[in-house]
Amino acid sequence: MWCNIYDEDGNLVRDEVTRERFMLEQEAKRLKSWLDDVQVEMEFEVCGEEAFAIAVKSLERIRLRETDRASRAERLLNQAATINLSIYWHDRFIKRNDLPIDIRDYLTY
Repeated sequence: MWCNIYDEDGNLVRDEVTRERFMLEQEAKRLKSWLDDVQVEMEFEVCGEEAFAIAVKSLERIRLRETDRASRAERLLNQAATINLSIYWHDRFIKRNDLPIDIRDYLTY
């Protein structure tokens, strides 16, 4: 996703590092919101460096074993796939352009 970012004077920010950091902050909010949804809807909480991966594995288990919660787990897994793909492309962009950004600083809970 590409967006224009403007400074407080209304000038377009052309710096790739600033733009990418802004986008990663948005992804971090999206990921946090998703983890909150998992906690509320599926009634379990995950946190830490591997929270996203643990939540996905738990949801996959629920989808296969608990028919009453399978549809909710499937919906959350679809959202997780979208988030994961977006994070992947941010990571590729950072590496390709050799930007001084560590993606883990933004996406760890």
